[in-house]
Amino acid sequence: MTVLETLAERAAERQELEERVANHVRVLEQNLESARVFQERLLPPRRWKGPRIEIASYYAASERLSGDFFDYWRLPDGGSALFIADVMGHGASAAMITGIVKSQVRSLSSEITDPGSVLYALEEELAKVRIGSFLTALLVFDHPAEGELLYCGAGHPPALALLPGETIVRLESTGVPINTGLPLAARETGSIARRPDLRLLLLTDGYGEAAGPDGSRFDEADLAGSSPFDRAVHDALSAPLPEEGLRRLEASWTGFVAGGAGEDDRAAVLARLLPAS
Repeated sequence: MTVLETLAERAAERQELEERVANHVRVLEQNLESARVFQERLLPPRRWKGPRIEIASYYAASERLSGDFFDYWRLPDGGSALFIADVMGHGASAAMITGIVKSQVRSLSSEITDPGSVLYALEEELAKVRIGSFLTALLVFDHPAEGELLYCGAGHPPALALLPGETIVRLESTGVPINTGLPLAARETGSIARRPDLRLLLLTDGYGEAAGPDGSRFDEADLAGSSPFDRAVHDALSAPLPEEGLRRLEASWTGFVAGGAGEDDRAAVLARLLPAS
């Protein structure tokens, strides 16, 4: 009888512990879902039309919470800003940093007209709050009235611009990632002439670094000197509408990684410039 009573007590204790663990897991799941919804709401509409520009975007997180994100908004001078970034890591900490970075970049861009100076000021602000993660970023300002695109990248994959006449130009990053702990240094702003119908693609490294079933990377050149990534980008930029271009890019990426590795956060923004008047 004593043994049976002891076993019954142990069984009751085990059941109570399992219920407490299950309740704790449910709370964590609810909190993660709330954080995921919050992060999704940080992203702008997937289709957006600004001053002389139309934009479509795509986002897919490998986990519930991602370090990849993008944004676009109107500038005070009548142009538009496009921003894409990739915070180191995944999960809640990376997602939290995306919210901080988004608000800072928007605020700084309302006062600073040069993308390089915005990213420099962003790094200053992040240093003040002692955020431990670094991030890559690319910021583009479209100025229809001035007829130019200004851009600055910080360790991020280049933006790709398709000029009328089928020429693709790479808008390369000229600086290291943000918040690496290295001494602050001025960041260089580049520019290209703004042309009607110019297409611009910004994306994170979840596309180019993906590996296929045979282990080759999406952006790895073949014997002909090109890569599946190059062909997919040209196909995407050649689409008549930005949303169609992103569908083409995602279809190429999915076909490449089917059955293979390379699952990572992915974010892409495709813009089409409209005439200035």
